[in-house]
Amino acid sequence: MKQFFLYYRLLRKRFLKKKSFLFILCMIPLFCFGIKMVSTQDSGVLKIVLCAEDENDKDVNALLQRIMKKESVIYFEMSDDAEKAKEAVKNNRADAAWIFVEDYKENIQTFAEEKVTDEPAIIVYEREENVVLQLARMKLFGIIYPDVAYAVYEDFVQKEVLLGEEISEEELREVYDRWHVEENLFCLINNDEENFDGEKSYITAPLRGMLSLLIMLCALSAVMFHFQDKEQGMFEATQQKKVDKLLYVYEAAALTLPALAVLISLYVMNSAGNLLWEVLIMMLYLIDCGLFCVFLRKIVRTPKVFGGCIPFFMLSMFILCPIFLSTKSLRIVQILLPPYYYLNAVHDPGYVMGMVIYAMIAFCTNCIKMETKMKNIRKKI
Repeated sequence: MKQFFLYYRLLRKRFLKKKSFLFILCMIPLFCFGIKMVSTQDSGVLKIVLCAEDENDKDVNALLQRIMKKESVIYFEMSDDAEKAKEAVKNNRADAAWIFVEDYKENIQTFAEEKVTDEPAIIVYEREENVVLQLARMKLFGIIYPDVAYAVYEDFVQKEVLLGEEISEEELREVYDRWHVEENLFCLINNDEENFDGEKSYITAPLRGMLSLLIMLCALSAVMFHFQDKEQGMFEATQQKKVDKLLYVYEAAALTLPALAVLISLYVMNSAGNLLWEVLIMMLYLIDCGLFCVFLRKIVRTPKVFGGCIPFFMLSMFILCPIFLSTKSLRIVQILLPPYYYLNAVHDPGYVMGMVIYAMIAFCTNCIKMETKMKNIRKKI
């Protein structure tokens, strides 16, 4: 055990002197800094121009101000002229324009009274029809829902309750506001976090997944350093069994500092949960990454082939692991990739047991003498 820590300290110092390792290590804070800079800027998946035909309509102006102030994946921009808003869509400077007509409130009331009319309350002008714009229109329905709900309530009270009796607008509003709900009917909640704004965090959402791939890249790089040292004759006086065991020390030395940097970055970016939970799944992830790379080292015996396979491994994890999207295709391949367990374990404790089982199977496999079984595979490689 003393030799392990001795080799660990020496290798860690050596890694800090290697430019390639330092480059990967520096990528972690730089990547987080870039994401933080982008997330603070005006950005969105859509750009929509808002316009009120009647600039003196207080209700419409108040509605537009609420839209502008709310954090969203949609970037809103105000325009004082409907034709300019349409021109922005025509010239590809905006994806859509929402134009609130001059008789907005009257047309909403007409709709609430179930009268047939062709007069719109809002004109939606779009460059093209796609799924994102359809979802944006659903958001628009949610924005005008309070106005429609009050108009329906007012019409119902006048026709079904009062039956012609007179009542002031203030009294109607007072009764309506008694049942007004300020909170959201639906909210997103993480297991270890308070409810968060899913729309606001869409830019930082892939952060953990990308950082987990950088850790895996460090684990793969440790194998390349082991190859390099072996070719330089550093292990000539060492037994082959000890040489193979030293690879575990290489993995430990290469993974601890990046893991610490990732944990700090996640907390700085407010993307981490409970500290003990984060440390637990990170430790299991490091073990899985190390064992995964040791197994690959047993299969691929030459540094050139292993180095050529690294882009393939990284691309496979980027596509199959839930970094941007969660897919159920090729599940038999996904369960072989350590990031798949780590990224799912963040929100599903059941995957922690999967990480433990993965580590046990990988360790037992690496302990088996595979020289005879791997001969045919090595010849092909």
